[in-house]
Amino acid sequence: MVVPDEKDTISSSIIELADERGCSVVVTTGGTGPSPRDVTPEATEEVCEKILPGFGEKMRAVSLTYVPTAILSR
Repeated sequence: MVVPDEKDTISSSIIELADERGCSVVVTTGGTGPSPRDVTPEATEEVCEKILPGFGEKMRAVSLTYVPTAILSR
């Protein structure tokens, strides 16, 4: 599912995927980068029951071997 970078739209889409479509896991990606408009992480956290601490850091560490700006990913 691709949605605009709008906090309410992202949150409601995650809820739809989990509650209405029966997805057991929802992974969010994208957003507009480290800018004020990037609200994907906050929208995701608003509706999560469980956050996996360290998961994002591990993904960024692996990405750094390919993309030098990966550390800027949120």
